[in-house]
Amino acid sequence: MKVVLYARVSTARQADHDLSIPDQLKQLRENSQQNDHEIVEEFREEGASATDANRPAFREMMRFVLENNSGAEAILVLTTSRFFRDALGAKIYKRRLQKEDVRVISITQEVADDPTGKFVEGIFELQDQYESDINAFHTLRGMKENARRGYFNGSVPPFGYRIETVEDERGNHKSKLVPDEGEAAVVRRMFEVYVHGVEGKPVGSKRLAELLNQAGLLYRGDKEWSKQRVQERLADRVYVGEYYYNKRESRTGKVKPREEWILVPVLPIIDRDLFNRAAELRKQRRPVVKHPPSVTASPALLTGLLRCGKCGARMSLETAKGGAYRYYNCSNYIRKGKSACEGNRVPQEDLEQQILEHLGEKLFTVERIRQLVKQLARELAKFRRRNNGKVQEVKRQLDDVRSRIEAQYEAIETRAVDLALVGERLRGLKREEAELSLRLEELQRSKQIPRHLFRTDNLQKIRDGLREIFLSNDHGLTKRYLNFLLDKVEIAGNEVRLEGDTAALCSLGFAPNEEGIVKHSVAVPPVVLSWLPGADSNHQPTG
Repeated sequence: MKVVLYARVSTARQADHDLSIPDQLKQLRENSQQNDHEIVEEFREEGASATDANRPAFREMMRFVLENNSGAEAILVLTTSRFFRDALGAKIYKRRLQKEDVRVISITQEVADDPTGKFVEGIFELQDQYESDINAFHTLRGMKENARRGYFNGSVPPFGYRIETVEDERGNHKSKLVPDEGEAAVVRRMFEVYVHGVEGKPVGSKRLAELLNQAGLLYRGDKEWSKQRVQERLADRVYVGEYYYNKRESRTGKVKPREEWILVPVLPIIDRDLFNRAAELRKQRRPVVKHPPSVTASPALLTGLLRCGKCGARMSLETAKGGAYRYYNCSNYIRKGKSACEGNRVPQEDLEQQILEHLGEKLFTVERIRQLVKQLARELAKFRRRNNGKVQEVKRQLDDVRSRIEAQYEAIETRAVDLALVGERLRGLKREEAELSLRLEELQRSKQIPRHLFRTDNLQKIRDGLREIFLSNDHGLTKRYLNFLLDKVEIAGNEVRLEGDTAALCSLGFAPNEEGIVKHSVAVPPVVLSWLPGADSNHQPTG
């Protein structure tokens, strides 16, 4: 009989004892020799649990046996638990093999190929699953207690830390997290630059990643820092001495309820005050509306933006002649009178109209729109290239889910399992298939700029459309636009000074980030505009 040998261990501890891969293969080869079997292939699975089929060697073996015309008539394993530790999974995969006249034989639990033998084999499979569940329960319980005693259960320490082996009170070897001075220095530098900036200028997480890479302060394995990687480090409370164990489900990756987390105290790398200041900055820099809803909802277009050029206070609305006239004026003057500020009354409608027309002229030009469209095209090209790997991974996941669905159907059709027992699992797989199909469709959806969009006439249409929206009577929309574009509008006598960042304009729909969400394009120097209302000779930017 032609056979395939499959040996598996799930832990290094098993590899060191009687379940090692070499020992399993030795016994399987001896059994094959004694029974005149011809070995056509051997598969080794090192460090993989058998609670599911997500095992590289296992999947390779199944493909070899079912798709490659190998001629294999049986798969030999040392015990049934080496093949699968989930009774339902074992049934499904054995049924698929059985359709190709391939058996799974445990050389230490041999049973007859008849109804009685199948019943006994089912008992072995249930016993394997029970032992797996019990082992998982006791292992987790022991690891929780280990964490409560301040020891580290993981294999890869957080960046900035390393594992140090210590002895507990019983002389057992345990792992502790201790600062790695080389990596810790990078972490400290990261927080310092993020909080204090460089040469008086603020530094965001994307720019911080660039600075670290340029300085050669790379992540582990000489990997470059990314915006996401920097944000994850800035948010990790391990740096103030708080490492948490048991945060996620091991199989699903879902976050567990907060009360199930276990605090493992470690030596801090970052001062708590510095960490909190970084957290506050991250909160302030999130891509949300910069001004509170009460300001945005106000009927006055410039509320929240206007500042008095004489005292620096906010400017508020005041009315005259029973509300017939509306003006912007210094809030200090309105509340406290001339003792606080001389005031600076400006007609509301005239000021708003001049600011909107000026911004519309300066910001919505054909050349600016052309550059934004070009940048969008470049970003979309990068986005498509980054997506290629994601597409292949989603396809692989989709093929796997469909294979598992097919296996479930086959098991149901051959009555290997009861529909009532697998119905919920099958529905879950179908939901997963639908989600993956939708994700694949989104990734493969064409994201290209039509060539005709670059024609001057079309760029003019885009410009005119944007200006029309900007100058429309929809104050709610225009105000949100202004609050995004501008940081401050300062009134000093007859001079109006606008301060803002033209990168905000790029964020209004012209550059997708890594997730495909349109947020930001290229960094542009701050725009500072000054002019005299009604004076045509001074309608030029000053820097």
